[in-house]
Amino acid sequence: MKNIFFILLTTVVFYSCDSETTPKKATNLQTYINVNLKDHNSGENLLGTENFPENIIRADYLIGGKIVFNNNYAFNSDYPNNLYIVNEFNKHYVKVFLNDDNTEAFPITYLHWNKTETDTIKVKYDRENGKFGISVTLEKVWVNNVLVWEVAKQGQSGSDITIYK
Repeated sequence: MKNIFFILLTTVVFYSCDSETTPKKATNLQTYINVNLKDHNSGENLLGTENFPENIIRADYLIGGKIVFNNNYAFNSDYPNNLYIVNEFNKHYVKVFLNDDNTEAFPITYLHWNKTETDTIKVKYDRENGKFGISVTLEKVWVNNVLVWEVAKQGQSGSDITIYK
């Protein structure tokens, strides 16, 4: 009886192991940047000052030639202005969720600081759809047509940029 149980258990164990398992799929999105806003003369942080109040900063996307505000591409349930103001650990910056529309070769995000000042952020993504899932990661970032961030550039950490006014 013990031998039959052992043979049955061994058979079940061997048949339950599948050498051709399907790899787990995952999604990797790195479609945001951290933006520091500073005075070009003093280097002081301008975020939250009279000229750059936090409550009116927002980001719009250019998709198909139309400016789109508050769309589904930017986690609008948690971040209705397509951004998040970070004020912690003596750091005060804006985390901007960028346009990642896959129909655009170089997606554009308009970052509105106030009623009169807007910066244009253009990005290039590395997009991969492999057997392990989808990956969309930042490759380059331009602000007002000036290259300010590259993934391969030495000495850069994360995706932090500084805009001077």
